[in-house]
Amino acid sequence: MVTPHEVVIEAGVRRQTMTTAGGWVTLASGPLIFMRVGVGNRVELGIAPPAIQSRAVTGIAPVDTA
Repeated sequence: MVTPHEVVIEAGVRRQTMTTAGGWVTLASGPLIFMRVGVGNRVELGIAPPAIQSRAVTGIAPVDTA
């Protein structure tokens, strides 16, 4: 929990790989940013800007590649 007038910034990346007999798909997202701002007692505001995503596919993709 973020206290009033405090700001917490969290950062990270996501890499997820799914495989099937026909191939594999890797989804990578980053940088992932989440900012929490303390507004009042036990009240916080969460802000997450959009993340850049890339997808690599080989073989027969088990998911849509759009």
